Amino acid sequence: MAITLDISGKQMKIRVLQGPNFASDRDNIKTLAQKKPIYTLQGDISRFSHWEVPLTEFGNLVTKIPKESIVLQSDKAKEIMSAYLASSADMLSLPLIEGEIKWKRTPKYPEQEQAVRINASKDRILLAVRCGLGKSWISLMRAKVLGAKKVLVIGPSKNNFPTWRSEVSKTTDWSVVKYHGTPQQRKKLKQSLDADVVYTTYTMAHELKDIKFDQVIADEAHNICHRKTKAFQNLDALMKGNPDAGLMLLSGTPILHKPKDLWAPTYLINPQIAGDEWSWTRRYEKVIRKMQKKVPIRQGSSYATDEHGRIKTRTIEIPIETAPQNLGDLAERIKSFTFRFKGEEYLKFEDKIELQIVEMSPRQKELYRQAQEELFLDLSEKKLKLGEKLGRITRFLQICEGSFNLDPAWEDSGKLDYLTDELNAATDKRIVWSRFLPISQILYKKYKDKGVVYNGSLSPIQRMVSIWNFQGCDTKEDLEEWKKHNKTHYTEPGQAQFLFGVIDRGASAGLNLNSCAKQYFTSFSWNGGINEQTAARIKRLSQEADEVYTEIILTEAPKDFEENSFKLTLQNYATTIDILDGKEDNGFIKVQDLISLL
Repeated sequence: MAITLDISGKQMKIRVLQGPNFASDRDNIKTLAQKKPIYTLQGDISRFSHWEVPLTEFGNLVTKIPKESIVLQSDKAKEIMSAYLASSADMLSLPLIEGEIKWKRTPKYPEQEQAVRINASKDRILLAVRCGLGKSWISLMRAKVLGAKKVLVIGPSKNNFPTWRSEVSKTTDWSVVKYHGTPQQRKKLKQSLDADVVYTTYTMAHELKDIKFDQVIADEAHNICHRKTKAFQNLDALMKGNPDAGLMLLSGTPILHKPKDLWAPTYLINPQIAGDEWSWTRRYEKVIRKMQKKVPIRQGSSYATDEHGRIKTRTIEIPIETAPQNLGDLAERIKSFTFRFKGEEYLKFEDKIELQIVEMSPRQKELYRQAQEELFLDLSEKKLKLGEKLGRITRFLQICEGSFNLDPAWEDSGKLDYLTDELNAATDKRIVWSRFLPISQILYKKYKDKGVVYNGSLSPIQRMVSIWNFQGCDTKEDLEEWKKHNKTHYTEPGQAQFLFGVIDRGASAGLNLNSCAKQYFTSFSWNGGINEQTAARIKRLSQEADEVYTEIILTEAPKDFEENSFKLTLQNYATTIDILDGKEDNGFIKVQDLISLL
């Protein structure tokens, strides 16, 4: 045996026993305790008694010390260990829900039905299913199979409500309503939320914490990956107000940068497995480079001072560069509540991605050269702070896309010339995605008679009208809203041939643009997950085309900067997602890597 465990209140009392692993077990417990051990007087001699460790560290304790090596010394300890073992059991090792299911839409592949039938004891799960493979359908059907009478759907934006309204209509016979609007409108809505499904956003979710829901579905759940964000705090408050509600977190990209991103979703699903965030980060992220900083010591509402009246300080370490570690252990740790599925083989179309290289205009080349000189000069003189470097490098992407990103009076761009030729010859629907706003506005002016624009300069209802004019209306509710709000020259939904959109984490999320089989990217985000989410808008199970084309338009920048940058974002996305499978790799882009491309 390695340790004895007693639990009292919010503390675990741990004694390390003598044995072959005494030193390593002692160091592990010391790390969890983060403070000195407890000593007691025995015959006027102060002797070691035990370590006191916060109960929130129970999951980390079982990760470090095999459960077979823990001697449980109280009923409370036995109760918590039993609950932990039940909750940490592999979901697919448990019996699936049996019985006949009345499908309004039948499953399109076996794993869809498997996810719906996951054992009912797993009432809080993470659906890490590839974009376009039916996460919303799975979550609604699972809520129905589990007998939910009141369901709350939370999304990143109120713009996603029509998509969810359509999914609810196609999948169930439930009614659905949107909780949003002004404070007065929300107050009135809250008094009569009698629909089966309520849709709201992460910014509003906490306002519904006193309403009892059977199931909560959090869409695009990577929005809650940081503990200090409002999205996480609001969802946390909601779930604490609904402790008996089931929770389904949906995300094709549940980890955006590094293992730390998984702590917040894990905490919402099972705080015992998550443990302390600091311990989680220390276990799964190795510090490669760090800096030290002195900070004042707080004492009540003021600062502690020494005998001379000077403010006391302490030294803290701030990680500057980290790398993932212990990923096999991480994959095993989240396995109990994560349904992971890629399933590209179930998409009926052939997915083609091509790189198209074009030449920059003379002005673009000169702007690029000037930007290089300015960056190198500032780097040599150490004028740039760490947080400013990525912004300066982003300027090169703006120049590569077009001179208009630096000055609206200029419209010269090799990419714009290429796109003009492509769109003039097109006979089918096309989408043009850009990270920056100006090119969508320029293209819309050129093709106003058969195009629509979709970006942050529009109001939410204007963005939905753009989608309906391009995609058509799925439900009678969509059609009625289109008739009410359409102020364009289009006389029927779906008449627009081109959509000019801006890559945005919230705005493009959840769109099903399955009437289009070709899209272009003229610039991209450094976050590979956002690029993937945007590209997946046309890569849906409902896509009827035999082939889907994604064309990445890049310039012949010096040293292939833009092409290599794009490949780096692809690598970034692949390695961060691989973390879920326990594969060791970097998992995030380093600014220095981008600078080296210049």
